[in-house]
Amino acid sequence: VKIKIYKIIVLPVVLCGRQTLSPTLREEHRVRVFEDRVLGRIFGPKRDEIIMGWRTLHYELMTFTRHTVLLISLQWAGHVQRMAKERIPKKILYSTIGGRRRAGKPRTRWIDAVEEDAKKLMGVRNWNRAAQNREEWRGLIREAKARHRAAAP
Repeated sequence: VKIKIYKIIVLPVVLCGRQTLSPTLREEHRVRVFEDRVLGRIFGPKRDEIIMGWRTLHYELMTFTRHTVLLISLQWAGHVQRMAKERIPKKILYSTIGGRRRAGKPRTRWIDAVEEDAKKLMGVRNWNRAAQNREEWRGLIREAKARHRAAAP
């Protein structure tokens, strides 16, 4: 029951607005620390007779938050991709900022992260084309969610 409450109530609050951001390592670390604390309190320590010591049970759920954020982000990307060119989110997605960039490696753009996640989670090479067909895109998201739920304890 506590895990269901965590997934249904707590997780959406923590991930509010994350579909539009490309998470940095620091942000991912902060979410992971929060998740560790919450799941540690839910499960608590457990006596393991095999190793004759205490262990925590929450490590099986560690990747749940990361995959949830990626799938929410992919849903939003498909929605924006199907928008008309005049809509503000679509303009922002494909706009570029003029001027000189800072020296060093360019920062990862949100659209680059979406492209990589679509390949990794859904096996889609050209996410732009796949997202144009709403039913196909929703089916791909549904399949990825089902695989994700099957992997989660």
